[in-house]
Amino acid sequence: MGFEEIMDEIRLGLTGEVEKDVIYIMRKNMEHKKSPFADEIGRETGRMIYERLPDGEKEAFKRLLEEDTKEIRKKISNIEKEIYEGNYIKAVETAETIISNICDDGKTDGNFDYVSFNNLFELCVYTEIYKKGGYVKPTPFNFSYVFRLYGYSLFKLSRDDEAYRAYEKAVSWNPVWVETLLDFAELKYMKKQYKSFFEIIKKCLEYSYDINYTSLCYYNLGRYYYEKENYELSVNMYILSHYYKPSEAPYKKLENLAKMGFEIKPPSVDDMKKICDTIGIRMGVNPEIVKLAAKMGTDAKKSGDIEIAKYFYDILFSLTGDKTILDAVFDYMKCIKNK
Repeated sequence: MGFEEIMDEIRLGLTGEVEKDVIYIMRKNMEHKKSPFADEIGRETGRMIYERLPDGEKEAFKRLLEEDTKEIRKKISNIEKEIYEGNYIKAVETAETIISNICDDGKTDGNFDYVSFNNLFELCVYTEIYKKGGYVKPTPFNFSYVFRLYGYSLFKLSRDDEAYRAYEKAVSWNPVWVETLLDFAELKYMKKQYKSFFEIIKKCLEYSYDINYTSLCYYNLGRYYYEKENYELSVNMYILSHYYKPSEAPYKKLENLAKMGFEIKPPSVDDMKKICDTIGIRMGVNPEIVKLAAKMGTDAKKSGDIEIAKYFYDILFSLTGDKTILDAVFDYMKCIKNK
């Protein structure tokens, strides 16, 4: 479809309800991120959101729309390059030219939360699980990612307290981004703030839609219980980590614990579930995440948005391993092409 056809399609889905329309427009913008018209769609959807905001919020949003986001994206690319090359001082300096203009004013009001997201599914997790029924408005670029890069660079420079504050900001702008939460948890671990570390890992298990991060959560819980000298639970968490994603890290930890004389005997699934229930953590992927991926995929398929349906079903398949999910999508795509 051409740019005008895409925009006509987006306009057809508007309901006239401001809060619902803002989220709908954000979703449509994210769906077209790979479109050759992505920049034009982004500008037009930004204007559509602006038109629907209360008068009191329009001035702030207008300033953000007028910012040179292209120049900011270039700076973010430069920060990534400096980090890759180990030039952390330069990365910090460049990041500070961006974050000095990021203001918390108006981050949350009675109608909207002002949030950064990396992808469409994070938006869904935020509005359907983190704050069900909540309404959001987009930042003009990924504030959370800038603070994460800034925090990482500060950490590499051993400026730990500043890194800690930067990661707090990163999490505040996107509280469902599991990668950033895990980074922040690591800082807590290093500070021996184990209670906070544990609570963050629990949140990660609520929002994770990537089995690799789910496995990493249990690996971290293995470290947590080791520090607490509860070696039996440490063993079980490492076993659980290796179960969800076999890797060298939990295996080596189990080897070391075996050398210390602890028995490495995997509990039954039922027993492991009881263990997790007892310590107040989730075993496996949050069922609400699985349901959300299935619902969004099915809704997109019914609407004829096959690429978007595949996006959600890919997430669902990665969490469940159910090949029939993908087979159904591919078969449907073939039928569409053959019509």
